[in-house]
Amino acid sequence: MTCTPPVPSTTQPGYVVLDPNCEATGTPFTALAGAKVYTGIRDGAAYRIEVPQRWNGKLVVFAHGYRGTGTAVYVDNPDLRAHYIDAGYAWAASSYATNGYDVGQGCVTRTL
Repeated sequence: MTCTPPVPSTTQPGYVVLDPNCEATGTPFTALAGAKVYTGIRDGAAYRIEVPQRWNGKLVVFAHGYRGTGTAVYVDNPDLRAHYIDAGYAWAASSYATNGYDVGQGCVTRTL
């Protein structure tokens, strides 16, 4: 798999969204053994979801916290990723549409 260059944000002028199929370092992101990954970009934010084949029906939502004030947004993995998958939990994570300290961004509810 080849990582694609960052794409301009559709919601925040001057921002770019990094490829959710790749780590922020530019290396490809791959599913753990026995899991399937879903990725994408929606409303200026990147997201990842990883679901184990033996899913227990429960989901962990990972919030990455403060990223600084740069203009590149990206998604990353929870530190306990392997534990979640081994225990049968799916996990989901996303970037925000902007960086900085904007508590309200983490409180937005969207219907997919």
